[in-house]
Amino acid sequence: MIFRYRGYRLWRSLPVAVLLAAAWLFACGQDTFRVELQFKDVASGRSLPYAVPHPLDFFPVDSFGVSFTLPEVQAAVPLAGQLLLGNTKQPIYLLLDKSRPRSLYYDRLYIDLNKDRNFNNDGPPYTTQGRFIKNRNRHYVEFEHVAIPYEWQLDGEMTEEPFLGKIYFWYSDKGQPTMARIVREGWREGVFTFRNQPAVVVLSDDDCNGIYDRNDRWALVPEDSLGERFVAGLHWFRNVTRLGWIGNTAFEIAELSPRGDYVILQIKPVNWTREEDFARDNPYAEEPRRPRAARSISWLSDFNEALKKARRFKKPVLVDFYTDWCGPCKVMEQRTYTDAEVVQLSDQFVCVKINGDLHRNLVKRFNIHSYPTLLLLDSRGREQSRIIGYQPATVLVGFLRDALPKK
Repeated sequence: MIFRYRGYRLWRSLPVAVLLAAAWLFACGQDTFRVELQFKDVASGRSLPYAVPHPLDFFPVDSFGVSFTLPEVQAAVPLAGQLLLGNTKQPIYLLLDKSRPRSLYYDRLYIDLNKDRNFNNDGPPYTTQGRFIKNRNRHYVEFEHVAIPYEWQLDGEMTEEPFLGKIYFWYSDKGQPTMARIVREGWREGVFTFRNQPAVVVLSDDDCNGIYDRNDRWALVPEDSLGERFVAGLHWFRNVTRLGWIGNTAFEIAELSPRGDYVILQIKPVNWTREEDFARDNPYAEEPRRPRAARSISWLSDFNEALKKARRFKKPVLVDFYTDWCGPCKVMEQRTYTDAEVVQLSDQFVCVKINGDLHRNLVKRFNIHSYPTLLLLDSRGREQSRIIGYQPATVLVGFLRDALPKK
C-alpha cells in the first residue's frame, strides 16, 4: 500500500506536459505507423491500374521566348515545351523533332537534362514510331519510359530524383501537336506490419508534377495482393484524403512527405464498413430511380456567345468541359443530363459545352486537367466553383442549387 501510495504521489508530481507526452506516445504506439517508402517503376514487372494524364503544352521553338542551342533538327517547325517539377521552380525543357524532314510524325524527344538550354549535350534523344488510329481519325505518338529529373530542396539540401513517365500526343493530318500528356510510370512503395500481418502502402504521383500532395492517390493492400491482383485492383486506389483499409480497420494518412519518402498512417475509428466505404468510389453505381426529362438541356457550343447571353439575361454560366473519348462524359450525357430535376434547374443557367480537344485556349485559361470538368461562372465569366469527374444527378442538383441566389 505504501509503495502504491508513493507511486501515486510520484505520478501526481510529474509536470502536466510530461504526462500528456507520455499519453501521446502510448497512443502513437497503438494506432500510428510511420512507413518508409521507396521508388518503384514499371521495371519491377508491375504497373499501376490507371492513370491521370498531366498536360504539357508545346510551341514552335522560334516563338517559345527562350533561346536554345539545337541539334541538327529535321523538322521544319521543331517544338519546345517545359515542365516544372519539384519545388525549385526551375523549368525542364523538352524538344520535339522529326527523324526525317518529310516525316509526318514528331518521333524524336530531347530533354535538357543539365538545364543549360543546350539539347546537344544530354545524350541521344528518345525515339518512337507514330501510327494512325482509325476510330479517332487522328495520329498517335507515344514515348515510353521517359526519365525526367526533378529537384527537391529542403533545409538547404538539394536532391535530384527520377520521374519516370510516358509522354504521348494526338494530332490530325494537318497542323502540329500543341499538347502532349504525361502518365507516370513510377510510384512509391513501403511495407509495415499490423497485427502481425505485413501490408503495403503504394503512393502514386497522380497529377505527374513530381510532388506528392493531397491531389495524389494511394492504396493500402495486403502484401500478398501485389502481383496481378495489384494491377487489377482499381478500387484500392483512392485520393490520399480518403481512407485505406486492412481487413475491417480503417487508416488515414496523417502526414505525407512531399518527396514521397514516407507517410504516417493513423487508425481512424469510423461508423461504416469497408464495403460501404469502397461502394462510394463507384460513380456508376445504380442511382435511385428518378424521373427522366421530356426535353434536353439547351446547350450552347460557343463560349463567347454564352457570355453574351449570360450578361443579357443576368444568369450564371454552367460550362461542361468534355472530350469525345471521355467515358464518364458519355455516361453523364446518358444519365445525369437526362434527369428531370437537372434539366429543370438548367433553365436558370446559360449552359455551354466545350470540347477540350478543340478549344485549347479555354482549357489553358481555366486550367482544365481532366474530363469532365464542370465550372460555374458568374454572368461576367468569373469562376465561382468547379467539380471534376462524373457527377450523378443528385450531386449535380446540389451543385447547381448552391450557385443560385438564396430565396
